[in-house]
Amino acid sequence: MNAFISLGEQMGVPLAPEKTQDPTIVLPFLGIILDTVELEARLPDDKLAKLLELFPVMTAVVVWGGGAWANQNVRFFTDNEALASVINKQTSRDPHIVTLLRRMILTCLTFNINFMACHVPGRLNSLADSLSRGQLDAFRLLAPWTDARPTNLPAHCLPQHL
Repeated sequence: MNAFISLGEQMGVPLAPEKTQDPTIVLPFLGIILDTVELEARLPDDKLAKLLELFPVMTAVVVWGGGAWANQNVRFFTDNEALASVINKQTSRDPHIVTLLRRMILTCLTFNINFMACHVPGRLNSLADSLSRGQLDAFRLLAPWTDARPTNLPAHCLPQHL
């Protein structure tokens, strides 16, 4: 690496130290992790968590927006503080998250839905916690008013159609 930096200096090519990295098999580039051993490009865990938690919120808005949620105020509770901020600000620097936000916001504008998100620490968010862990019996005990039959998602809400 030192030889490369010296060559850059001799040729008058400026190198930013914070953007210069020794040889590696895993390299972050433009917000994506490039892995030459696994031969994959993946999102970092923090971005993936926001994306995975925003997807069901967006899907709920699209599925129920034209019905029960039309002309309503809707509050989302999440244990992800960063996600609550993204939903409330209605913006993100991540293009994948913006794609989901755009669909959610357009649906809300179409059906006059006002929404906001609130952060609830995970230990206090027992409904979401039981649901995310697949503990459906515990979820039903905590929320007996919920529909026991799952809602079928329209094809246009599936991840491959975004």
